[in-house]
Amino acid sequence: AATPWPVSSCLALISAWDLLPEATSAAAYEATFAPLLLAAGLSRIPTVGLPFDPALMTMAGTEKGPAKAAHKVLRETSAGFLRDGILLRPAGVIIAS
Repeated sequence: AATPWPVSSCLALISAWDLLPEATSAAAYEATFAPLLLAAGLSRIPTVGLPFDPALMTMAGTEKGPAKAAHKVLRETSAGFLRDGILLRPAGVIIAS
């Protein structure tokens, strides 16, 4: 079994993720970070289109959205991460009102 990365290294990887420009495509994020996230035991918390989950998400605000999307996540303000299934950082999200 692989040795788990120290939490400090996982947090450094998340900080590097945050520094990538928003214009970077999802494919580029995955190509660059997927192997590192896997090696560190990290996984992204899925959010967009899902109901708000206070155990995994922090509400950064609300916006008017389609009626069928009420109380669902419209977009992320920051990615959330689990480390081997344990919350390391909640996702920051905008919720449809």
